[in-house]
Amino acid sequence: MSRQSRFETTTYRDHEIRVRVERAAPEANWTFQVDVYALCGQRQPRIDDQGPGWETYQDAIAQGFHAGRKLIDAQFEMA
Repeated sequence: MSRQSRFETTTYRDHEIRVRVERAAPEANWTFQVDVYALCGQRQPRIDDQGPGWETYQDAIAQGFHAGRKLIDAQFEMA
């Protein structure tokens, strides 16, 4: 068994989005975890991928960034 993982980060609307994707075995699908930080350092609740997973790590990372942007946009709408 060979666990694989990747990590990428980007900024969006004065927040940092950190996406970590992993899979437990080479034949397994990729899943993600997303951490969103305001630039002042405050961390939002972690987003865990609860779906069936993604075939490529690029797709999982893209979906993770999408989930992070969606969380940030929802916070701006409520403010």
